[in-house]
Amino acid sequence: MLYKSQNILSDILFALSLITTDVKYGTKLKFNDKAEACEGIFARILSIIFDKGFTNCNLIKQDYPAIDLHSDSIAFQVSAQDNSTKIKDSINLFKKNIDLGKYDRKYSKIKFLIISHKEKFGPKTFENFDTYNLFSPNEDVYFSANLGKQIKALNPAKQSELRDFLWFELNLESDVYDNRFNEIQSVPSYLENTSNDIKARTTQVDFDQNLLYYSEKEEKSILDFANTINFENKLSYLITGHPTTGKTTVALKICDYLQNQIGIVPFYLQLKTNTSYSTLLKDLKAINGLPTVLIIDDIHLDFELANRLIKENSKFKNIVFLFVSRHISTDFRKTFELDDVFETLRSNCLSLERNNSKDFQRDKILGVVAKRSDFLLKQNYNPRQGGILHLEHISKNNLLKLKLLLNNWCKADDVLSNIDEEIIHKDLFNKFLKKYPKEEILEIIKYSCLYSFNIPFEKVDPIIELTTEREGLFYTQDVELKSLFMQPSFCDLLIDSYLFLNQRVFKTEFNKDKNLFKFKNIKQYIEEIKIEQYPEIIIEIFLNVGSAENYDILRLLFNDSKSKLALFNYFKSSENANSTQLKKIIQIVKIFAKSNLNEIINGLIINNKNINQILLRENTGLFVLSYIHYSISPINRLLKSKLYETFNDETLRKLIDSSANHKVTLAIQNINDSKIRKRITDLISQQKWEEIIKETSFDLIGNSLTELRKLSPKNVKPIFASLDPILLADSVKWVDFYKLTKTLSELKTFEKYETNSKAKVILNRIEKWKIVESLKYAKIQQISQGFAQLAKIDNLFLQDLLENYSAELLFEKLNEIKFLDEYSLMLININKASKTTSLKILKLIEQNHSFKERFNSKGIKGREIPAILNCLRKLGANSYCSKLIEDSNKDIIEGRVLSSLPEVSVRIIKSIKPINEHLADKILSTFLELDLITKLDNKNYKLSQVSDFLVNFSHCDEKLCSDFFEKINNLIFIKKSLKSNVSFAEICTFLSNVKNCNIAKTRDIYSNIYAHNVFHKKAREIQPRVFVNSLHQLNSVDNRFTVRFINSYVNQKNINKELIFKTIKEVNKDFGIKLN
Repeated sequence: MLYKSQNILSDILFALSLITTDVKYGTKLKFNDKAEACEGIFARILSIIFDKGFTNCNLIKQDYPAIDLHSDSIAFQVSAQDNSTKIKDSINLFKKNIDLGKYDRKYSKIKFLIISHKEKFGPKTFENFDTYNLFSPNEDVYFSANLGKQIKALNPAKQSELRDFLWFELNLESDVYDNRFNEIQSVPSYLENTSNDIKARTTQVDFDQNLLYYSEKEEKSILDFANTINFENKLSYLITGHPTTGKTTVALKICDYLQNQIGIVPFYLQLKTNTSYSTLLKDLKAINGLPTVLIIDDIHLDFELANRLIKENSKFKNIVFLFVSRHISTDFRKTFELDDVFETLRSNCLSLERNNSKDFQRDKILGVVAKRSDFLLKQNYNPRQGGILHLEHISKNNLLKLKLLLNNWCKADDVLSNIDEEIIHKDLFNKFLKKYPKEEILEIIKYSCLYSFNIPFEKVDPIIELTTEREGLFYTQDVELKSLFMQPSFCDLLIDSYLFLNQRVFKTEFNKDKNLFKFKNIKQYIEEIKIEQYPEIIIEIFLNVGSAENYDILRLLFNDSKSKLALFNYFKSSENANSTQLKKIIQIVKIFAKSNLNEIINGLIINNKNINQILLRENTGLFVLSYIHYSISPINRLLKSKLYETFNDETLRKLIDSSANHKVTLAIQNINDSKIRKRITDLISQQKWEEIIKETSFDLIGNSLTELRKLSPKNVKPIFASLDPILLADSVKWVDFYKLTKTLSELKTFEKYETNSKAKVILNRIEKWKIVESLKYAKIQQISQGFAQLAKIDNLFLQDLLENYSAELLFEKLNEIKFLDEYSLMLININKASKTTSLKILKLIEQNHSFKERFNSKGIKGREIPAILNCLRKLGANSYCSKLIEDSNKDIIEGRVLSSLPEVSVRIIKSIKPINEHLADKILSTFLELDLITKLDNKNYKLSQVSDFLVNFSHCDEKLCSDFFEKINNLIFIKKSLKSNVSFAEICTFLSNVKNCNIAKTRDIYSNIYAHNVFHKKAREIQPRVFVNSLHQLNSVDNRFTVRFINSYVNQKNINKELIFKTIKEVNKDFGIKLN
């Protein structure tokens, strides 16, 4: 059975995972005593696993050299450092101590127990490393959280002994789910089977009976994603997909896998629009300390809460958040949320919506049917299939509908091919609706319309008890009778079954429009409540329908007078109405009902006497107000100015004082009216500005100072001067390499105010091992960018950092880069920072022949070939360049030359020529057989591309280039130069670049262009310094026109002639003319 904590093996894995995460977390905070304390625990664990008596070496001699545990001739080192450098250094030290006779016995083997969730090192990690026959990489490295293979091999008695020892040492309870929670629940309780045989979600039976089907490709992507989840990088993860495509089930499958692999404890939270962060925080504190994966489902209902958890996840020791969301379109996300969860977690996301092809859906149906058939056979049924392709049309990618359809299989000993949509709808209707009176059926359908959008409705009359309520069709959640009606997706199917069996009414009254039917029921629900008693739930109707991106129903709601009145009354009278809800409503209106925006803003804010209390109810009031101002079209100036006129200075000052400090600068940034912006900034005291900056987290302080410089420049210098770099450095408990280097780089820009570098002080104050550790979890692009930023702050620090950072790990990260041109750029940046490190990486590249497979791939881009060859030659790897070309598929290289843009083609040939001149000349000859002039004449081919092509062509063969250049009609260059989107400076750069290809031809082109007024008009439109720099380029081509050009430019109105002549002298003291 899955998720059973009583399972002995599961308990052992859980305990080992708890030790691992606790030690790793503690080690990052320099609590090394925890790692040392665990040596005794692991001595007992290893003694049980290997059936040998391992003892702590420190019992023999304090600070016993190089090893921690031993038994007879076998030595063990226990370490929380999971890099290969540590192992290599330890083996060398171990061998040295053996040779010096420092041990009291003869050791034949050293093994390593790494306290880590890591599974293994790369296959080539220990290549060319002398192990002195004391160590075997494949046999002598164990990772604490992955001892399952060894433990599974133990007999039951040994497993029980190990389980009892661990749980006693860790003081664990017999059931990790004994805690009672307010918002979250344990996965076992979520998966618990119900008495109802129609299950609207995945249950334990689906796991136990192996009813879940995933294709080989799908299974691999899920497990690959699961293996990226660990407790050391403090990242959150995201699963997205269309409704009813099995997102939650995939999350549960991942938790099942991780529980079996590393012993995590899984929990589940169904998010609602009214989920309380403070209540959730209590639950998180209750589970804090257990190695937990918390599935947070339906985050599209509250992105702000999800964003808060992402930003604050480092507070929750050993908890990994696994978010699940319905797929949200990019346009909707951009408008709806300033902090885009999808973008934030893009690198840690499993996108199920990509599995949307017809072939995939067909394979899914066949797989699910096969699983169900096996299950029915075990239940002594005789399942008959027949043709099943009709299921694709019936289910319409809805796995719940497919599941309900298969539940009908064999009920009447029927063939699956005979079960159609009518049978499903009749079965649902008969089971859940038919036996009730008509008026109760209509009530059920009305509530279904509400809960199909996850709206936890209140019954209009809570006193009247429906028959269906007594029979458990929907469930009473609390004394206020807020009812949860099954699952939203199930409610949708129940509505479908009702409409299918009431086709005539559906067609005549609703024109077969399901959204119109739903709206009619939602509207009826609103109208049945007295106007003065509109329920709090009215806000959830608008927000949840908006989150579902249902444009049709939202448009109808915003155009319905009673629905709008209900919304206005909620914000005018409810004590629960707050600024977050207000912002969400405005966001939804902007997306789905833009024509209603002015009316909504007037009703909710300008004509609302309760608006001050709403905005002051949370610490985001000022930010929400500025967001609404930003949302109003610039055309509507009257409404934009009227919005802030609603509030006096005293109210605005209260909003400022009550605002979260990090929201103040963001709020002002959103105000695109200089007068209003000045009004707000004038209300902020110097003391408040200091509070804003000092209370800002380290990751955001650089950005906040940058924004402050734009908003209130006079305040920046004293505030920056007041910052204590030591306090800032000490506030960094957890290092994120990208955020650290970005913040330090931002602080560096303010150092013109200081004699000492605050950025440098902070950098050197942070413990270097933390920065080295953070590099493990940074992407290679972030590492490269960070190195460039660190070089400007403290180059010596960077060099020392690279010396301490494993070149092997950096090499592994480089290999994650998809394109070789990006790879080469990263490698050059690393070389700038540390030539020693780049040489080590180059050695690894040569040893592994890393680029051979990529170079011979049909998918290689033309731009990649010259980028990597030039990079390798620049770094001195000429011999490897030769080997790469020698082992390459020449047809692929030639194909890239012939299929790429001309300027890319000649760059490829140019990069090959120093390595293999014969091959370069051969490819060039083939290339010149193409109709290149027609390609260059293409209207989309830019002047800068022509320049790039000719310059690189000349490097391949000067004579051929000059002859080719001569053949091109000057009209091609003139047309491209005189285009409206080509600047004067671009024309000058082109002429300057190509003059070496053929000076006579270039002068001729210049003379032709000079004859056009458009060229002179372009010249008059640019700034003096740009003009002079460009003129310098033209003068190098042909000085006959220089004097006339200067006279033409300086004789314009409002031109400072003295400034022009002064600039000319600065740029070039001698233009070959007399200026005075």
